[in-house]
Amino acid sequence: MHQEVINAFIAPAKYVWKQEFGQALTVAATEPVEFEKTGPGLTLLCLVEGTLTGSFGLYLDTDTAKSLSAAMRGRWVADFEDLMQKALADISRKINEQAQPLLNKIGYECTISESMVIEERGLPYPHEHGEQTLVRFECDLGTIAMILSFVDQKGDSIRQQVAERRAAEKAAADAEANAAFKATLDFNPDQVPEVVRAKRFEIVAENGATRAILGLLADGSPHVVLADTNGRMRCAIWLAPDGAPQMAFFDADGRRSWLAA
Repeated sequence: MHQEVINAFIAPAKYVWKQEFGQALTVAATEPVEFEKTGPGLTLLCLVEGTLTGSFGLYLDTDTAKSLSAAMRGRWVADFEDLMQKALADISRKINEQAQPLLNKIGYECTISESMVIEERGLPYPHEHGEQTLVRFECDLGTIAMILSFVDQKGDSIRQQVAERRAAEKAAADAEANAAFKATLDFNPDQVPEVVRAKRFEIVAENGATRAILGLLADGSPHVVLADTNGRMRCAIWLAPDGAPQMAFFDADGRRSWLAA
């Protein structure tokens, strides 16, 4: 089962438990199972329909249910068989309300039914040949089991949707970073012309020294000059009048130290 689907129910369960009982609900174990049955305690079941089809269930053994009943005194009557079931069904509903938008966010357009109390013991959870995961939670009130039994109606396309969403988020983040970089420049790269025509170009440093020249010699031949930080020519590349390429290096005193022709 896709981990994001499991997390879509685990995170809300932790949140609701903290809100309702002021206790941390920690995951003791998560494992895929072949099938799960209702136990001798209290079982709540919610059906899920849409691109994710199956059921979300909560199971509490008798001791845990009694502990929850005691914790609920003052808010609900501590009646295990009737009002206690309604109270826990309300908790399940709150988990569903938190899980629904999380499922939609990762691409599972589906609806979750109201919680149903399953009276029959030893009843298999419906999973329609789908994947089933059992999550065991621990808290001071006891152990709570969550059974997720789903068929992914879109198959691997959901995983593809998640990958595409993450790629789109990364592209958006990259575009934002690129826009921030452009904002630091003193010109807009998008407005730079593709072709610039001129007879001479000079690159000037902050200190006013000319560091590079691209232009034409007196005879019309093109040349490139590279200068040091003091503006002294150190390298020159040009074409002779007959078109032959030439290059020369110069020392710090301006004397030519090397020539290739």
